[in-house]
Amino acid sequence: MLTSQGGFPPATRAQWQGLVDKVLKGADPKRLVRRTYDRIDIRPLYDVDPQAGAGIGLPGRLPFVRGATAAGNLAGWDVRQRHAHPDPATNNARILEDLRAGVTSILLRLDSALATRGEAPDGCCVYDIEDMDRVLAGVDLRAAPVMLEGGRFGLNAALTVALCRRRGIPLDEVELSLGVDPLGIAARGIGIDTDFALARAADIVVYAEANLPRSTALLSDGHVYHAGGASEAQELAMAMATAVDYLRAAERKGLPPQRTIRQIAFRFAADADLFLTAAKLRAARKLWALIAAACGGSAEGMKLSAFTGTRMLARRDPWNNILRTTLACIGAALGGADSITVLPLDYALGQPDVPSRRIARNVHLVAMEESGLHRVIDPAGGAPFVEELTRRLAHEAWSLFQAIEGGGGMNQMLMRGTPQDWIGTTFAERMADIARRKETIVGVSEFPDLSEKPRRLEEIDVGPLEAHAKALLGDARDTRGIPFAELVERSLDGEAFIYRGRLASFTALPPRRLGEAFEDLRDRADARLAATGQPPKIFLACLGTAAEHGARLGFARGLFAAGGIEGIEGRGDPAEVAAAWRASGAVLAAVCASDEALEQSGAAAVSALVGAGCERIWVMGRPPEASPGLVEAGAAACVRAGDDILAILEDAYAYLDENP
Repeated sequence: MLTSQGGFPPATRAQWQGLVDKVLKGADPKRLVRRTYDRIDIRPLYDVDPQAGAGIGLPGRLPFVRGATAAGNLAGWDVRQRHAHPDPATNNARILEDLRAGVTSILLRLDSALATRGEAPDGCCVYDIEDMDRVLAGVDLRAAPVMLEGGRFGLNAALTVALCRRRGIPLDEVELSLGVDPLGIAARGIGIDTDFALARAADIVVYAEANLPRSTALLSDGHVYHAGGASEAQELAMAMATAVDYLRAAERKGLPPQRTIRQIAFRFAADADLFLTAAKLRAARKLWALIAAACGGSAEGMKLSAFTGTRMLARRDPWNNILRTTLACIGAALGGADSITVLPLDYALGQPDVPSRRIARNVHLVAMEESGLHRVIDPAGGAPFVEELTRRLAHEAWSLFQAIEGGGGMNQMLMRGTPQDWIGTTFAERMADIARRKETIVGVSEFPDLSEKPRRLEEIDVGPLEAHAKALLGDARDTRGIPFAELVERSLDGEAFIYRGRLASFTALPPRRLGEAFEDLRDRADARLAATGQPPKIFLACLGTAAEHGARLGFARGLFAAGGIEGIEGRGDPAEVAAAWRASGAVLAAVCASDEALEQSGAAAVSALVGAGCERIWVMGRPPEASPGLVEAGAAACVRAGDDILAILEDAYAYLDENP
C-alpha cells in the first residue's frame, strides 16, 4: 500500500525474515551465509549502519578508501592492454592497433629469461635499444603511458629510459611504470639473486627520484600471489609486505621511505567475484595509507592497477572467460582502480588472436561508456556490504602483514617458504571445494560442452628470435657493478647487457588455474578419441520412470562429462539395461534411480550389469551404508552430491587405461 506521501512503505528486517522463512521451509537461515577463504562470512542482508561510513573518509582524503583523488571515478580508468608476443614487429603492430581502438596505455611484457637459459622466450624479445625502438615504433611516449613487466635486474627499465633519451623526449614528460619487482619474480620460482636485485631496485629508485618525476620505478604485484592460489587477504598482506621490503632496500641506499613511497606502484588481481575485488582494492588503499603514515609519509597519489586474474581463466569453453573478465573489470572499476587490464578470452591457450583482443578492449568500453561506471565518483561508497567487507579484509590482511613483518619481512619469509605454505593450504582448500562442486567453474566442472571445437591459435616460430638473442647477448657485458645511470647511458650507445651472477630460487609459487585438473582429464579424453576413434563413454542405466530417475541422471551425466566421458542412456528393467550396456560399447556404467527404485531393483540391475561383463559400476545417490546390497552386488561406489568427483573421474580413467 502506498503511503500518503506517494512512496512505498519502508520494508523491515522482520518482513524480509518472514519471506525467507517461507522459502526455506524451516531450514536454518545460516544456509544463506557464505564464507570466504579468509573466514569472512558473507551474509544475505546488511542493514544500513549509521557508522558504516566511519573511517573511510572522502574521495581523495585519508585513508583514500574512496579513491586517490576528489574526482574519484569521474575521470574513468586507464584502459591498459597487455602485449607479450615474442616478435617485436608483431607486438608493435598490435600496440598501434590497440591505441587507435581505445586503449590508453601499454603493458609490455619483455622476455625475462633474456634467452640465456635455453628456454623459449616468455615475453617480447627485446635485448638492446634497437629492439626497444622496434617494438615501440610510432608510439608517442608522451601520450601513451608504458608499464613494463618481466624484468629482474633493471635491464628493461634501462632500455626504456634510454629510448626516451634517444628520441629527445624530456624525462619529465613521460609516465612510465618501470615494473621492477624482484621479490614477485622470485616468488614465481624464477632464479634470481635477491640481494643484488634489491640493491639494483634501490638504485633505480634513486635515479627515478632525480629524473622521472611522473613515473614509478617499482611494482608490488599482488597478482603473483593470487595466481599462485592466495586468498584476498593473503594477496593484500604479501603485496604490502613486499612494498615495505622495497622501502627498506631504498633506505639502505640513503633514500628515506617518505620519498620512496611514491615510487611504488601496486597491481592486484581482479576476478569474477566483483564485490570481493572491489573491497580488496579499497582495502589496499587503506592499508598503504596506514603504512605510509607509519613511515612519516603519505599514500596520496598511490598508483593502483588491476589485472584480470589468470587463475579463473579456462582453456575449455573459453567464451565463458568473457563473462569472468567482465565481472572482474566491473569489480575493479567499483574498487577505484586507476588502470585495468582485461585479458583476452583465449589467454590460457597461448598468444591471443586479434578478435579476442578486440573483445577484451570492448569489455572496458561497454563498462565505461555504455554502463556509465565512470559517471559516479564512488559507485560502491556507502554500501553497508561493501564497507563491511572492506573493513574485514583490511583487518585480516593487516594481521597477516604483521606476521610477515614479525618473521623478518617478505624476502626472509619467502626464503623460508612460509607464504608459499600459506597459499598452498588455501589453494588446496579451494581445490577441494571445486572437486566437490561447492565452487563451480562453468564450462569446465559444470555444464561442459563435449562437442566443443578447439580454438586454433597462432603458432610462433621463435627460432630466429632466439638466434638473434644469442648472437646479441653472447658477448654482452655483465650488468653487475654498473650503476643504473651508467646502464642507461651505455644502453643509449647501443650496448647490450646481461646478468651473469648466481641465480638462487625460492620455493616456487607458479601460476595455477582452477580448472586445470578437469582440463587435464578432458585432454585424456581427446587422446583416447584420437587413438581409438571413440571418446570414453559411460552407460547410464536408468530405472523407473523419468520423474524417478531424472535428477540423478542429470547429476551423473554432468559429473562424468566434466572429465570428458560421454553418457549413453539406457532404460528398462535389469535385464534390459544389461542388454543395452552390451550394445552401447561403453566399458563403464552408472545406475540412476530414485531411492525407492534402488531399494526394489538396484541390486538386481548391478548384478545384471556384472553378469553382462561390466566391472566398474557406480550407483548415483545412495550412501554406501544405506546400500549394502548394491556394493555386495558389485557396485564400485555410491556417489552423492558433495563427493570428490575428481577422485571418481581419476578412478574411471585408471580403469579405462587398464582396460582399453
